[in-house]
Amino acid sequence: MAKIYVGNAKTRSSQYGEFLTWSVKLEELEKYVSEKWYVQIVLNKLKEPDKFGNDYSIAINEFKPEVKKTNEFGDVDLSIPF
Repeated sequence: MAKIYVGNAKTRSSQYGEFLTWSVKLEELEKYVSEKWYVQIVLNKLKEPDKFGNDYSIAINEFKPEVKKTNEFGDVDLSIPF
């Protein structure tokens, strides 16, 4: 599955140390907000900064854990399928 890029980030420095500033396209991001108002994102460090000095890309984390099937007692169903 192709990554869904929604923004980028840039490393900055100040008298207090390094930090990231990031920009996100809210119109694109809102498509992935969960029913509990969460969005998992991934910051990917670029091999070299882009032409705007951004050194991270921001993508949606679409990982969905596999749901295990259980029997009527709440145990994992280990029955043989034949």
